[in-house]
Parts: sequence; C-alpha cells; structure tokens
Amino acid sequence: MNLYSGGKRKFKNRIKSNEEIQSMHLSDECSKGIKLILEERGLWKNGLKRICSKCKAHSSTKDDCYTIRILSLQPDFVTQKLLIQEIIESQGHKVIFYSKFHCELNFIEQF
Repeated sequence: MNLYSGGKRKFKNRIKSNEEIQSMHLSDECSKGIKLILEERGLWKNGLKRICSKCKAHSSTKDDCYTIRILSLQPDFVTQKLLIQEIIESQGHKVIFYSKFHCELNFIEQF
C-alpha cells in the first residue's frame, strides 16, 4: 500500500472500530493511500514516514513511529484474512499455515 493515493490495486472496504464503513477507494476507483486512511481515522501526524529506517533495521519498539505500523495495529487490519484464505474457506475448506522458515514442522517434509 502506498503512502499517497493512487494506483490500481483493489482493497476491501474496512469496518472501523466505531462500526463505520471506510471506503478504501476514491471516487475515481483509485486506491486510497495510507496517509488518507490515517487522516480519516484521526491518526495522522505530520512528519510520519511510510516506514522508519531505525525500526526496519531492528524490531519496532514504538506503536506510532511510522504509518505502516500504525495501520497494521488497527483492529480491522489485524483481523483481516489473506485473500487466498478467504477464497479457500468460502469453499468449505480449512487453511492451516505453517510457520515460515520452519519446514521441519511441515509433515510433507518427512516423506
């Protein structure tokens, strides 16, 4: 997701914590940027960057350091399932993701 609006990617509308629906697209069908989404939620602060170079080098210790972190901590973004997971589950199947970089946990590796 870009910091500024534009682009052709399609995102699902969100339901904010106050049960209000937030459109993820502008009237011309371009996707909203992170800045506009945070402004609509009252979370934008001047000087925020898309990602913090210090936090990128180390694990983030602050919750309001950069825009991606702020957005990723919003309840409606935390509970969002991956598109592939939603498609599979809509067909009545279960999805089980294994931990990344731990192939020994995947039973298929034993064969």
